[in-house]
Amino acid sequence: MKKTKTKIVVLGTALTLLVAGGGAQAATSWQSYNKNVPSFNGYAYSYASKQTGLHGNEEINVDHKSTGGSYVVDVRAERDKGVSRNTSWKRNVGDNVSWTWYRNIVQSGSASYYRLAFSNDVSTPVSVNVKGSFKSN
Repeated sequence: MKKTKTKIVVLGTALTLLVAGGGAQAATSWQSYNKNVPSFNGYAYSYASKQTGLHGNEEINVDHKSTGGSYVVDVRAERDKGVSRNTSWKRNVGDNVSWTWYRNIVQSGSASYYRLAFSNDVSTPVSVNVKGSFKSN
């Protein structure tokens, strides 16, 4: 009887650690975008993705599938609040490109949100469609 109780306690502790550890690794789910970026230096924005971490190392992962025609766009991530809100621009983004921005942000208070900003070159004469997905932790 004592061995059975010990096994139950050990299994319960292991399950608790597994669940707690998994929660620490959680990140937001992938947020899809399908936007038209207006011509001549136009801007478009994705929907926002919730930032689950309140401070520390942040990652913004982008899986960019396509940029319409033979055009390229510039992309950056923009945070809704806090210091150093925007990432640097990723320039000349075409088709099938993935990347991650790594940031070390200290923020207090409630969680924030990221969105992607897309920009055409000033010489792009047409609206350009961009598709892909991103997430932030």
